[in-house]
Amino acid sequence: MAADTNSSPTPDSLIDAEKAIQYWNEVPTSLAGIMGGFPQISRIDIQSSTNLLTKLGFRRDPKDTPVRGADCGAGIGRITKDLLSHFCSTVDIIEPVEKFTNAITSGKDFASLRGAGKIGDVYNVGLEHWTPKEGAYGLVWNQWCVGHLRDADLVAYLRRCAAGISAPNGFIIVKENIASGAEDIFDDQDNSVTRTEAKFKKLFKEAGLVVVKEEIQRGFPSSLGLFKVKTFALRPESWVAGGGSK
Repeated sequence: MAADTNSSPTPDSLIDAEKAIQYWNEVPTSLAGIMGGFPQISRIDIQSSTNLLTKLGFRRDPKDTPVRGADCGAGIGRITKDLLSHFCSTVDIIEPVEKFTNAITSGKDFASLRGAGKIGDVYNVGLEHWTPKEGAYGLVWNQWCVGHLRDADLVAYLRRCAAGISAPNGFIIVKENIASGAEDIFDDQDNSVTRTEAKFKKLFKEAGLVVVKEEIQRGFPSSLGLFKVKTFALRPESWVAGGGSK
C-alpha cells in the first residue's frame, strides 16, 4: 500500500532543537528578551506562582526541612531569583544556552544567591537530555520551556522527573501557554509548540502523572493578546493512589 502523501505533519514533529537553541542564542540576555518583549508581566506571574506554592504547602526560607529545587529551562534565572530561591534551600539550573547560565553563575544579580549557597549544580543541556538524580528534588519547576520538546520526548522527560522528586511531598510543576483551539500550534520563530490543555493532560497521563492542582494565570493585561497560561501541579499516579496528594 502506498504511503499517504496527503497527511500533514503533527505540530510537535516540526520542532528542531538546534534551531531553537540558535533562536535563543540571538535573544538578549535581559528580562525583556527572555519574556518575549513583555517584562511587565513578570511580577504578576511570580506573585501567582508564589501563591500556588504556598497553597501546596511550601514554606518560605525553609530551615528545618531543606528543599532542593530544579529550575528547568531556566533562561537567565528569573524563576530561580524571584521564586524558587525563596522556597528552596538550593536550586539546580537546567538550561542549554550557556550565555544565559553565565548570567547566573557570574552575573552580579545572582552574587548574593551564590554567596548564600542557593545556586546548586548547573546543567547546560536541553531537557530531553537531563536525568535528575533519583529522589533528589522537592520541586521541579518547568515554565515556558516544554514547548521545545516533542510529545514523546516530553513524556519520557516527565517520567524521569517523576523519579527525581522526593516522596512524599515533592511536586513537578508545569506552567505553560495553552492553545485555545482544538489543535496544537507550532511557532516557526522559536521552534516551539503551544499545546492544548487536552494534549497536556493526555501526555501527563502517558507519563504516569496525576494533576493534583491546576490554576489559570490571572492578571495579565488583555490588551497584550497573550495566550492563556495554566499551571499544573503533578505527582506520580502511584503516590496519589496511595494517598500522597495534597
